[in-house]
Amino acid sequence: FNVWHGTGYKNALPKDAKQKFDTFFPVDDFTLDILMAVFEMELGVDSAFYVDREFTIEAIIIELVQRNYLSRTTIQQKLFDAFNNPTLKKTTHGWAKNIYRDLDFTIEENIACQDQLIQLMYNSQTLLVNFGLQQLKKIAAHKLFNWKLFINSLEGIVYAEKLTGGLKTALKTLYKGLKKDQTLIEPACIHLAPIFLQEDNAVQLAAKECFELLEVPNENVKTALMPFVDTMHSEIKSALSNLLGEEATNQVTYERYQPQTYTPAPCIEEDKIVYVSSEDDFIFLASKVLKSNDALDYELFLEAFIRYSYLKDTHPKALKPALKQARKLAEDGYLDITARVGVHHIMAAKLICMWLSDTQDTVATEIKKWEEKVKQEERRYQYTANRWFSLFHQFERIGHLIDQLQHKETLPLLSTPTHAHFEVDPTLFFERWQLYKNAQQTPNETDFCMALCRLNRWTAFDQSHLDTSTEYGAILRYLLDEKASFNSKEVKALPAIWFTAYMLKNAKEAVGRLFKKHQQESWWKATSTWNWGINKRDADNRWANLNLGFEQPETEAIDSSANSYFEHHLTNTEFIIADISHWFSRDRFLQAPLYINLILSTYRWSFYDLEASESKSILEVVKYNAQYPMPLERAGYLFLTLSLLCSNKTIRAATFDWLSLLIENQYLDVEELTGAVSKLAVHEDHPIPTPRIIEQFDRLASLQGVYTDVLYQIIEACLIDIDIQHLPKSFSKVLHHYYEVLQVIQQGIPSNIVKKLEQMQQINSVKKEIKKLGKFLEG
Repeated sequence: FNVWHGTGYKNALPKDAKQKFDTFFPVDDFTLDILMAVFEMELGVDSAFYVDREFTIEAIIIELVQRNYLSRTTIQQKLFDAFNNPTLKKTTHGWAKNIYRDLDFTIEENIACQDQLIQLMYNSQTLLVNFGLQQLKKIAAHKLFNWKLFINSLEGIVYAEKLTGGLKTALKTLYKGLKKDQTLIEPACIHLAPIFLQEDNAVQLAAKECFELLEVPNENVKTALMPFVDTMHSEIKSALSNLLGEEATNQVTYERYQPQTYTPAPCIEEDKIVYVSSEDDFIFLASKVLKSNDALDYELFLEAFIRYSYLKDTHPKALKPALKQARKLAEDGYLDITARVGVHHIMAAKLICMWLSDTQDTVATEIKKWEEKVKQEERRYQYTANRWFSLFHQFERIGHLIDQLQHKETLPLLSTPTHAHFEVDPTLFFERWQLYKNAQQTPNETDFCMALCRLNRWTAFDQSHLDTSTEYGAILRYLLDEKASFNSKEVKALPAIWFTAYMLKNAKEAVGRLFKKHQQESWWKATSTWNWGINKRDADNRWANLNLGFEQPETEAIDSSANSYFEHHLTNTEFIIADISHWFSRDRFLQAPLYINLILSTYRWSFYDLEASESKSILEVVKYNAQYPMPLERAGYLFLTLSLLCSNKTIRAATFDWLSLLIENQYLDVEELTGAVSKLAVHEDHPIPTPRIIEQFDRLASLQGVYTDVLYQIIEACLIDIDIQHLPKSFSKVLHHYYEVLQVIQQGIPSNIVKKLEQMQQINSVKKEIKKLGKFLEG
C-alpha cells in the first residue's frame, strides 16, 4: 500500500477501475486475510492508504463484498471489532463507520447484531454512539428488538456530554416503544431519570414526553427523579408536578450576591518562614533550586547565598554537582526555556556559575560579552542578546548578590519573604533597611521595588520608622501611611520606585499608568481608566483579536535597560509552567501587570486554538488562583473571562472553580465580570462560540443561590450590549437561560431589554424562546 499521499473516502470504484479490478487485485485467501488487518490496528486508513489513486481500500472492501469474495457477516463483525478497539483513532473509527453505512446492512442483518449495536451506547466515541443509535432507530419496530437490553443500556448515554443529537434520537425511539408496550414505561423512566442532568432544553422536553406516559402517582419513579430535580428546567418541573409533588418543585434557591471589602490578613507568627541554617542544607539547596518549581526554594537560596558564599573556598568538592548542573543550564547560549526549565532556573544557574567560576564573572561582564557578539554579527545575535539583556535587567537581584561579594560588609536582600505567601513583615523590613542606612549603601532598585510589593501593609509596626528625611523614606511613608497622598514634587532621583509605590496604592489605575509610563509620558498626570476592546476582522486579520491599547515591540527592538520594575511585564513574555509560582510571588498584592503579561503571551491572538505549552501555563495560573483566591482588577477579569471561554475544555472547567471561589468568598466584582463576558460573547465578529458560553451558564445555574444572581446579571449585560443584526449562532440558548432565571427570581424585564426582545420576535432562530418570555414581557 502506498502511504505517501492522502486520498478522500470513496465508497465505490470508478467504472474503469471496476473493469480491471480482477486483474489488478488478487482475491486469494492469503491476500484477503491480510486485508482484514486494516480493522485490527491503526494504519491511518482514513486518509492515507491506497494502492492506486483509483483503488482506495474502502472501495476495494465494498467491491469485494458485492462480488461475494468477502462475507457480509464477516465484514460486519470486523467492523464491530474496530468500533470497540480503543487504540484506534477517531478518524479511523469514522472510516469504519462509513463502510458500515455504505454496505447498507438490512434490518434482518442488524437485528442479528442488535446486542452489539446496543453496546455502542457505552462507546467513548460520540460519533459511534450516534451512529449506533441511528441504526437502532431503524430496527426498533422489529418484533425481535430487545427493548429490555436497550432500556438497561440507557445508563451509557444519559450522563454523556455533547450527545444532544444522539439523545434526541434515543428518546424518540424509546417514546415509540413505550407507547406500544405499557409494561416498559416504569423501568424505562427509572433508568432515564439522570437525563435531567443534561442542560439542553430540547433533550429535557423529549424526556418529559416519556415520563408523561406514566400513570401517577408512582413512588419508584419519583424516588429515582428526586436527585435530579435541581437541574430540571422550570417548564419540565411544571409539567411533571403531579409526579414530583409540590415540595420537590419548589426547591430552587435564589440569593442576591453581595460583595465584601477585601482586607488582607496581617502577618502572624505561625506563618514565619524558617531560613537555611546549616552548610549541608545550603549545599543541598544549591542543586535543588536548579530543578525546583517552588518559588520558596529560589528565595531561600538567594537569602542564604551571601551568608554561605564562603563555601566556595571551604567546600569546593561538595559544590561541584551544583556547578556541573548549573553550567548545563547557564551556558546554553540560545536560552532554551522549556516547561521544566524556566527563566528562574536559568538565572539561579547564572548566579552559581558566576559565584564558583575562577574568572570573577559578573552580570556586567556577561552583558559586555553579548554586546561584543552583536557588534560582530548583529543579525545573528541581536534577538538572543536582547532576551539575555531583558533577563539580566529583570532579575537584577542576581547581579546585586554577585556585586555584594566584593564588599567587606555584605547586606541581606530587602525583598526576601519573611512569612507565608511571600509576604514581608514591615518590622523585619525596617530592621534590614537600617543595616543599609548604617552601611551607607544604596539598595538595589529591583530589590527595593520587590520588597515594596511584598510588604504586608496591614501588619502593625512602629510608625517612628517612617522617616521622611530621605527620598526612600518619603516613598515608604506614602505607601504605608493610608492618609498620605502622592505629590509629584517629591519625585526626584527615584522615579521608578515612586512609580512602584503608586501602582501598589492605586491598583485600579495600574495598567493605564503602566502604559503611560512605558510610552515615556508623565504617568502621574490624570489619565482615563484603561479598557480593552476587540479588533474587527478585516482583510489582513482573519480572526478577531484583542486590542489592549498597547503594541508590543519586537524582541530585537527592546531596550530593557530603560524598563522600570513593572515594565518588564510588557516587554518580556517568557511565561511558562516553571516560572508561574515565581511570578506570583514577586507581585503579591498587585497582579494587574502580571495578567497583562499573561494575556500578551497567550491570549491576544488565541481565542480559537491555544498551543499546548500555552494551555499548560494557563492551567497552572488558574490552579494557583483557585488555591489562593484574591480580588481582581480589570486585567485580571479579562484573563479570567478568556480562560472561562477559551478553546481548552480542561482550562474552562478549572477556571470555573476559580470563579466559584471568588463568588463564594464574595471577592467577585460582578460589574467587571459581566462587562468582560458581554463584550466577548456578543461582539459582532463572534470571537467566542456560544456553546462555550452556555457551558459556563449551565454550571452557574446548577449551583443556584448567589450563582443564579451572578448568571442573571451576566445575561442581562449580554442582552443590553447585543446588536440584533448580529445575533450569535445558538443565541436561543442564552434566552432559554434568561427564561429559567426569571422563573426563579420572579422579576420583571428592564425596559431597554424589553425593546430588544420585541425586535427579536421576527427572528426565526429565537422566536420560540421569545414566545416563552412573553409573560415577562407583558408584566
